[in-house]
Amino acid sequence: MTRARLLLRPRGFTLIEAIVTVAILAVILVLTAPSAVDWIVMQRVKASAAEMVTDIRFARGEAIKRNVRVVIAFQSVAGDQTCYSVHTQYFNERKPCVCTKGAGRACDKGTDPNLPELWDTLVELKTVSAPASNRVAIAASRNVTFLASNGFPDANPAAFQVDFDGQNGRTLRVVTNGTGRPQVCAPSGSRIVGYPSCA
Repeated sequence: MTRARLLLRPRGFTLIEAIVTVAILAVILVLTAPSAVDWIVMQRVKASAAEMVTDIRFARGEAIKRNVRVVIAFQSVAGDQTCYSVHTQYFNERKPCVCTKGAGRACDKGTDPNLPELWDTLVELKTVSAPASNRVAIAASRNVTFLASNGFPDANPAAFQVDFDGQNGRTLRVVTNGTGRPQVCAPSGSRIVGYPSCA
């Protein structure tokens, strides 16, 4: 081929080249998409567990600072969401705020005319929601209340746990000791590495 003919040759992709390129990209995408989803869910589980550790420390600190009991109350709506609310507590009253109402509304002033002072003293400090679309479910062994005097949990046994389940072995657990100090661990069967095994 002469130099003149090479310069006149059209540039770009032929239809066959474009189809082959798209087919190769589709195969690569099909092969890598599941691992990308797996990685994203694992990151969400890790972030949720880290946030719970922060919120437990926050609740303990607020109990001492405000000189009032502070509760972390958990709720779930089957197939929709799991959530928790960090809020103050009226003396020994066990009525928690309702996190399924959403952030900023979990401790809406109630309509109970017999206990107006209860609703005036409930203060929502934080509400966290985990919709089912996030693929991370939150399951707590119980609600926990921190004492105003020292920030310790008031229940016996004091320790409690919260599981974060991203399914298929993507699980982490936050546990507390008797003083309410939180730690993240990997329960049996967890595929998330870098955390100590839960005892």
